[in-house]
Amino acid sequence: MCSWCVFANVKLNQKLNEYLPFDNIWVYPAMGDEGLSLGSAIAHGVEMGVFKNRKIDNVFWGKKYTKEEIDEYISNFITDQKNVNRLFDLDVQELDYNVVADLLINGKIIALYDGSAEYGPRALGNRSIMVEPTKKETHEYLNTRLKRDEIMPFAPIIMEEYVGDICHYYKSQHTSEFMTMCYNVKEEWLDRIPAVINTYDGTARPQVVNKIRHKHFHKILTSYYEKTGIPVLMNTSFNGHGEPIINSPQEALNHLVNETIDYLIINNKIYSIYVYRQL
Repeated sequence: MCSWCVFANVKLNQKLNEYLPFDNIWVYPAMGDEGLSLGSAIAHGVEMGVFKNRKIDNVFWGKKYTKEEIDEYISNFITDQKNVNRLFDLDVQELDYNVVADLLINGKIIALYDGSAEYGPRALGNRSIMVEPTKKETHEYLNTRLKRDEIMPFAPIIMEEYVGDICHYYKSQHTSEFMTMCYNVKEEWLDRIPAVINTYDGTARPQVVNKIRHKHFHKILTSYYEKTGIPVLMNTSFNGHGEPIINSPQEALNHLVNETIDYLIINNKIYSIYVYRQL
Protein backbone atom coordinates (compact mmCIF):
# COMPACT_ATOMS: atom_id res chain seq x y z
CA MET A 1 0.00 0.00 0.00
CA CYS A 2 1.38 3.42 -0.93
CA SER A 3 2.19 6.08 1.64
CA TRP A 4 -0.55 8.30 0.21
CA CYS A 5 -3.20 5.72 1.02
CA VAL A 6 -2.07 5.53 4.65
CA PHE A 7 -1.05 8.90 6.08
CA ALA A 8 -3.33 11.07 3.94
CA ASN A 9 -6.08 9.43 5.99
CA VAL A 10 -6.49 12.09 8.65
CA LYS A 11 -8.97 9.98 10.61
CA LEU A 12 -6.42 7.19 10.87
CA ASN A 13 -3.84 9.74 12.00
CA GLN A 14 -6.25 10.87 14.71
CA LYS A 15 -6.59 7.31 16.04
CA LEU A 16 -2.82 6.81 16.00
CA ASN A 17 -2.47 10.04 17.93
CA GLU A 18 -5.06 8.95 20.48
CA TYR A 19 -4.02 5.34 21.06
CA LEU A 20 -0.26 5.12 20.54
CA PRO A 21 1.92 5.80 23.60
CA PHE A 22 3.84 8.71 22.08
CA ASP A 23 4.01 12.24 23.44
CA ASN A 24 3.59 13.63 19.93
CA ILE A 25 3.10 12.39 16.37
CA TRP A 26 4.45 14.15 13.31
CA VAL A 27 2.81 13.53 9.92
CA TYR A 28 4.98 14.65 7.04
CA PRO A 29 2.99 17.33 5.11
CA ALA A 30 3.82 15.82 1.69
CA MET A 31 2.60 12.38 2.69
CA GLY A 32 2.00 11.20 -0.89
CA ASP A 33 4.21 10.38 -3.84
CA GLU A 34 5.56 13.94 -3.97
CA GLY A 35 7.29 13.28 -0.64
CA LEU A 36 9.15 10.17 -1.74
CA SER A 37 12.13 12.01 -3.23
CA LEU A 38 12.77 14.08 -0.11
CA GLY A 39 12.16 11.04 2.09
CA SER A 40 14.72 9.07 0.10
CA ALA A 41 17.26 11.88 0.45
CA ILE A 42 16.66 12.03 4.22
CA ALA A 43 16.98 8.23 4.53
CA HIS A 44 20.28 8.29 2.67
CA GLY A 45 21.45 11.20 4.80
CA VAL A 46 20.73 9.13 7.91
CA GLU A 47 22.70 6.20 6.48
CA MET A 48 25.65 8.52 5.79
CA GLY A 49 25.45 10.04 9.25
CA VAL A 50 25.04 13.58 7.90
CA PHE A 51 21.31 14.15 8.45
CA LYS A 52 20.27 16.34 11.35
CA ASN A 53 16.62 16.31 12.37
CA ARG A 54 14.98 19.73 12.61
CA LYS A 55 11.53 21.19 12.95
CA ILE A 56 9.76 22.26 9.75
CA ASP A 57 8.24 25.70 10.26
CA ASN A 58 6.40 25.83 6.93
CA VAL A 59 6.18 24.18 3.52
CA PHE A 60 6.02 27.34 1.40
CA TRP A 61 8.72 26.00 -0.88
CA GLY A 62 7.09 26.32 -4.31
CA LYS A 63 7.11 28.90 -7.05
CA LYS A 64 7.12 32.55 -6.03
CA TYR A 65 6.57 35.60 -8.22
CA THR A 66 7.99 39.05 -7.59
CA LYS A 67 5.77 42.12 -7.26
CA GLU A 68 6.99 43.29 -10.67
CA GLU A 69 6.11 39.94 -12.27
CA ILE A 70 2.64 39.97 -10.71
CA ASP A 71 2.01 43.56 -11.88
CA GLU A 72 3.01 42.50 -15.39
CA TYR A 73 0.66 39.50 -15.23
CA ILE A 74 -2.21 41.77 -14.22
CA SER A 75 -1.48 44.28 -16.99
CA ASN A 76 -1.23 41.54 -19.63
CA PHE A 77 -4.38 39.87 -18.30
CA ILE A 78 -6.42 43.06 -18.76
CA THR A 79 -5.09 43.48 -22.30
CA ASP A 80 -5.81 39.86 -23.23
CA GLN A 81 -9.39 40.07 -21.94
CA LYS A 82 -10.05 43.23 -23.95
CA ASN A 83 -8.66 41.53 -27.07
CA VAL A 84 -11.42 38.91 -26.84
CA ASN A 85 -14.08 41.61 -26.27
CA ARG A 86 -14.55 40.67 -22.64
CA LEU A 87 -14.92 44.03 -20.96
CA PHE A 88 -14.90 44.48 -17.21
CA ASP A 89 -14.15 46.84 -14.38
CA LEU A 90 -11.28 45.77 -12.13
CA ASP A 91 -11.57 47.32 -8.71
CA VAL A 92 -8.43 47.53 -6.58
CA GLN A 93 -8.13 48.57 -2.96
CA GLU A 94 -5.38 48.35 -0.38
CA LEU A 95 -5.52 45.30 1.86
CA ASP A 96 -7.51 46.12 4.99
CA TYR A 97 -8.13 43.16 7.30
CA ASN A 98 -11.29 44.74 8.69
CA VAL A 99 -12.67 45.02 5.16
CA VAL A 100 -11.81 41.36 4.54
CA ALA A 101 -13.62 40.35 7.73
CA ASP A 102 -16.74 42.30 6.71
CA LEU A 103 -16.74 40.65 3.28
CA LEU A 104 -16.47 37.22 4.88
CA ILE A 105 -19.32 37.99 7.29
CA ASN A 106 -21.42 38.92 4.25
CA GLY A 107 -20.79 35.50 2.71
CA LYS A 108 -18.23 36.45 0.08
CA ILE A 109 -15.73 33.94 -1.28
CA ILE A 110 -12.20 35.31 -0.94
CA ALA A 111 -9.04 33.79 -2.38
CA LEU A 112 -5.58 34.46 -0.98
CA TYR A 113 -2.60 34.32 -3.34
CA ASP A 114 0.54 35.08 -1.38
CA GLY A 115 4.23 34.27 -1.62
CA SER A 116 5.47 30.80 -2.51
CA ALA A 117 3.15 27.91 -3.28
CA GLU A 118 2.71 25.12 -0.75
CA TYR A 119 4.60 21.85 -1.06
CA GLY A 120 2.27 18.90 -0.66
CA PRO A 121 -1.48 18.39 -1.16
CA ARG A 122 -2.81 20.93 1.36
CA ALA A 123 -3.54 24.60 0.72
CA LEU A 124 -2.21 26.28 3.85
CA GLY A 125 -2.86 29.95 3.17
CA ASN A 126 -0.70 30.92 0.23
CA ARG A 127 -3.06 29.37 -2.34
CA SER A 128 -6.30 29.19 -0.34
CA ILE A 129 -9.97 30.12 -0.58
CA MET A 130 -11.67 31.43 2.57
CA VAL A 131 -15.36 31.49 3.52
CA GLU A 132 -17.21 32.07 6.78
CA PRO A 133 -18.01 28.79 8.61
CA THR A 134 -21.29 29.44 10.42
CA LYS A 135 -23.83 28.20 7.86
CA LYS A 136 -24.15 24.54 6.97
CA GLU A 137 -25.36 25.42 3.46
CA THR A 138 -22.05 27.19 2.77
CA HIS A 139 -20.55 23.77 2.03
CA GLU A 140 -22.93 23.13 -0.87
CA TYR A 141 -22.73 26.73 -2.08
CA LEU A 142 -18.95 26.69 -2.29
CA ASN A 143 -18.92 23.32 -4.02
CA THR A 144 -21.32 24.74 -6.62
CA ARG A 145 -19.18 27.82 -7.23
CA LEU A 146 -16.05 25.70 -7.60
CA LYS A 147 -17.88 23.03 -9.64
CA ARG A 148 -16.72 20.35 -7.23
CA ASP A 149 -18.31 17.09 -6.15
CA GLU A 150 -20.09 16.94 -2.80
CA ILE A 151 -17.47 14.60 -1.38
CA MET A 152 -14.82 17.32 -1.47
CA PRO A 153 -13.97 18.15 2.16
CA PHE A 154 -13.52 21.59 3.67
CA ALA A 155 -11.43 22.33 6.72
CA PRO A 156 -11.29 25.00 9.39
CA ILE A 157 -8.43 27.37 9.98
CA ILE A 158 -8.27 28.19 13.68
CA MET A 159 -6.24 30.74 15.59
CA GLU A 160 -3.63 28.91 17.64
CA GLU A 161 -4.65 30.83 20.75
CA TYR A 162 -8.18 29.37 20.69
CA VAL A 163 -7.89 25.90 19.20
CA GLY A 164 -8.01 24.30 22.65
CA ASP A 165 -11.36 26.00 23.27
CA ILE A 166 -12.82 24.48 20.11
CA CYS A 167 -11.20 21.04 19.79
CA HIS A 168 -10.06 18.32 22.17
CA TYR A 169 -6.50 19.30 21.39
CA TYR A 170 -3.98 17.82 23.76
CA LYS A 171 -0.93 16.68 21.79
CA SER A 172 0.71 16.63 18.34
CA GLN A 173 -0.02 20.33 17.98
CA HIS A 174 2.70 21.13 15.46
CA THR A 175 1.52 18.63 12.86
CA SER A 176 -1.92 20.28 12.97
CA GLU A 177 -0.39 23.41 11.44
CA PHE A 178 -0.21 21.34 8.24
CA MET A 179 -3.78 19.99 8.27
CA THR A 180 -2.73 16.35 8.59
CA MET A 181 -4.84 15.18 11.54
CA CYS A 182 -8.44 15.19 12.80
CA TYR A 183 -9.56 16.24 16.25
CA ASN A 184 -12.90 15.87 18.02
CA VAL A 185 -14.75 19.19 18.17
CA LYS A 186 -16.25 20.21 21.50
CA GLU A 187 -20.01 19.89 21.60
CA GLU A 188 -20.68 23.58 22.18
CA TRP A 189 -19.00 24.43 18.86
CA LEU A 190 -20.68 21.87 16.60
CA ASP A 191 -23.60 24.15 15.76
CA ARG A 192 -21.51 27.33 15.64
CA ILE A 193 -19.21 26.25 12.79
CA PRO A 194 -21.17 23.53 10.94
CA ALA A 195 -19.60 24.21 7.54
CA VAL A 196 -16.26 22.77 8.69
CA ILE A 197 -17.49 19.84 10.81
CA ASN A 198 -17.72 16.21 9.74
CA THR A 199 -21.37 15.63 10.59
CA TYR A 200 -20.87 11.86 10.90
CA ASP A 201 -18.48 11.93 13.82
CA GLY A 202 -18.15 15.54 15.01
CA THR A 203 -14.52 15.90 13.98
CA ALA A 204 -12.62 18.53 12.04
CA ARG A 205 -9.32 18.57 10.20
CA PRO A 206 -7.98 21.94 11.30
CA GLN A 207 -5.09 24.04 10.21
CA VAL A 208 -3.90 25.69 13.39
CA VAL A 209 -2.65 29.17 12.47
CA ASN A 210 0.40 30.58 14.21
CA LYS A 211 0.72 34.39 14.13
CA ILE A 212 4.44 34.28 13.32
CA ARG A 213 4.45 31.55 10.69
CA HIS A 214 1.38 32.78 8.80
CA LYS A 215 0.80 36.47 9.37
CA HIS A 216 -1.86 37.01 6.66
CA PHE A 217 -4.08 34.16 7.81
CA HIS A 218 -3.72 35.11 11.45
CA LYS A 219 -4.54 38.79 10.86
CA ILE A 220 -7.62 37.89 8.82
CA LEU A 221 -8.75 35.47 11.53
CA THR A 222 -8.12 38.09 14.21
CA SER A 223 -10.30 40.68 12.47
CA TYR A 224 -13.06 38.13 11.88
CA TYR A 225 -12.87 37.00 15.53
CA GLU A 226 -13.07 40.57 16.82
CA LYS A 227 -16.31 41.09 14.86
CA THR A 228 -17.96 37.69 15.44
CA GLY A 229 -16.40 36.01 18.48
CA ILE A 230 -15.48 33.07 16.21
CA PRO A 231 -11.73 32.46 15.65
CA VAL A 232 -12.44 30.08 12.77
CA LEU A 233 -12.82 30.31 8.99
CA MET A 234 -13.32 27.72 6.30
CA ASN A 235 -10.28 27.01 4.11
CA THR A 236 -10.14 25.07 0.87
CA SER A 237 -7.57 24.86 -1.88
CA PHE A 238 -7.54 27.53 -4.59
CA ASN A 239 -8.57 25.48 -7.62
CA GLY A 240 -11.62 24.31 -9.51
CA HIS A 241 -12.81 20.73 -9.86
CA GLY A 242 -10.23 18.50 -11.53
CA GLU A 243 -7.55 21.20 -11.49
CA PRO A 244 -4.31 21.28 -9.51
CA ILE A 245 -3.89 24.01 -6.92
CA ILE A 246 -3.17 27.20 -8.86
CA ASN A 247 0.38 28.33 -9.38
CA SER A 248 0.58 31.54 -11.42
CA PRO A 249 -1.08 34.94 -10.97
CA GLN A 250 -2.73 34.32 -14.36
CA GLU A 251 -4.57 31.30 -12.95
CA ALA A 252 -5.68 33.31 -9.91
CA LEU A 253 -7.06 36.09 -12.11
CA ASN A 254 -8.88 33.57 -14.31
CA HIS A 255 -10.86 32.41 -11.28
CA LEU A 256 -11.74 36.01 -10.48
CA VAL A 257 -12.99 36.87 -13.97
CA ASN A 258 -14.84 33.54 -14.25
CA GLU A 259 -16.60 34.39 -10.95
CA THR A 260 -15.45 31.28 -9.14
CA ILE A 261 -14.43 33.68 -6.37
CA ASP A 262 -15.72 37.12 -5.39
CA TYR A 263 -12.48 38.72 -4.24
CA LEU A 264 -8.78 38.05 -4.69
CA ILE A 265 -6.06 39.14 -2.28
CA ILE A 266 -2.73 39.43 -4.03
CA ASN A 267 0.28 41.71 -3.50
CA ASN A 268 -1.33 43.28 -0.39
CA LYS A 269 -4.29 44.45 -2.48
CA ILE A 270 -7.91 43.31 -2.76
CA TYR A 271 -9.19 42.77 -6.31
CA SER A 272 -12.76 42.39 -7.44
CA ILE A 273 -14.23 42.35 -10.91
CA TYR A 274 -17.44 43.15 -12.75
CA VAL A 275 -17.85 41.73 -16.26
CA TYR A 276 -20.29 43.95 -18.14
CA ARG A 277 -19.92 42.74 -21.70
CA GLN A 278 -18.89 39.45 -23.21
CA LEU A 279 -19.17 38.79 -26.94
